[in-house]
Amino acid sequence: AVMRDKVSLLDVFKKFDTNGDGWLSQSELTKALVGLNLGINDEECAQLLRHADASQDGYLNYREFATRFGSVKSSKKEQLFQTLK
Repeated sequence: AVMRDKVSLLDVFKKFDTNGDGWLSQSELTKALVGLNLGINDEECAQLLRHADASQDGYLNYREFATRFGSVKSSKKEQLFQTLK
């Protein structure tokens, strides 16, 4: 589906996945979230990853990311995406 003015959760995932390997590492997630100036520190990012990482492999795949962040409202996803451009 083509989305012109809306940002999909997959768009946000791909923006966070800076090396494009299809996985979010601890450093990628931390860089993205700290860069959003949400008041989240490195340890809180690590806790978030551990909570969302269903396979416990230290990385988030898209399914794990979508499970954890899929309930974020569209306007918030767009804000996340715009901040990371």
